[in-house]
Amino acid sequence: MAGEFSDERIRGEISAYLGHRGRTGKQLRPEDITLSRWHLLEGEVIRCIESRTEDLERGHGDVDLADRPVYDDINRYPLAAPKVPVTKSVKLVKRGTAHRGACGCDNGRVRCAHCEGKGHRACEPAEVCSACEGVRACTQYLRHGGKPPGPPAPPPKPGTATPQASRVTCEGCGTAESACPRCRGWGRTRCSSCKATGRVACKDCGERGTTACDTCAGQGSMTTWTGGLITWRLDSDPLPAPQQRPRAVRSELDTADWQVTLLAGGEPLPDDLSPQMRAAVEPVLRRPAKLRAHERERAYWVDLRRITVVKGELTGSYRREFYVFPGPGGRLRVVGRLTRAAKGKAAATAVAVLAVVVLALLLVR
Repeated sequence: MAGEFSDERIRGEISAYLGHRGRTGKQLRPEDITLSRWHLLEGEVIRCIESRTEDLERGHGDVDLADRPVYDDINRYPLAAPKVPVTKSVKLVKRGTAHRGACGCDNGRVRCAHCEGKGHRACEPAEVCSACEGVRACTQYLRHGGKPPGPPAPPPKPGTATPQASRVTCEGCGTAESACPRCRGWGRTRCSSCKATGRVACKDCGERGTTACDTCAGQGSMTTWTGGLITWRLDSDPLPAPQQRPRAVRSELDTADWQVTLLAGGEPLPDDLSPQMRAAVEPVLRRPAKLRAHERERAYWVDLRRITVVKGELTGSYRREFYVFPGPGGRLRVVGRLTRAAKGKAAATAVAVLAVVVLALLLVR
């Protein structure tokens, strides 16, 4: 496999790693360390799936379609297959289908639905008094309205009403100091919105009575055509890993310097790919793409990521093991970990210490 490194270099990297950490810095001999290798393969098959559809489209006013390619048969429109993985959308227009016609509105305007074309809305001329809320407008409610009839008067303008304000003469019954100072006995005051006129301006149409037509966006006409749409989407099919990452450095390998190879469909697999790796890739290549309606596979690529991880185990009672692999920039990286035996011994020691602590606590009680 390309990117391999010799046993001698591995031993040199581990020796340098130990020297930096105050351990022995002498060169390790072949009999001092046992080396084992992982040849890892990860990747995916990337497929470009093409979809071709057509539909009736509409636009406001005079739509400029000059920048859209013209087609006669959507399925026969020539479009070269992509050379690299990419998503894409191509909008087309069918030949001879573009037509412009009147919208059916009044030159881009329609009657306002909120005021029914009047330019204003009805409004109650009077509103409940905010001071007495129409409940205690006059203390002499039995006499209220007992004044001689006269011409109808508009609702009164609101007077000044404060917590310290005293009652005033009621305009309904004429009783002194009996009426609310704000509504003067009527329980209602002039509407602050319409000023007792009974109508307010329609804000939706600006008092014009008409609004812009939503169908044509105020243009007064519409353009219709048959539009074609060609889209490319990418679908990936992961390759099964012939060999799993070492658990001790699984996350560290995310930032490692993997050897990346992108092969276009039909290109032969690398010669240095092992039979085990070929057995993982070839069934995925033969697997049919997952297609929806109006779809077909236009191209595919094989994205291969390979790396070699070397594990070094020192002979004797040394309790650490070392993993060596290409790091960022291509330089070899060494990661030290406790051996499985050392982890088991540490766990057993922790359990024993915990048991002694629990026993001591029970004896104290």
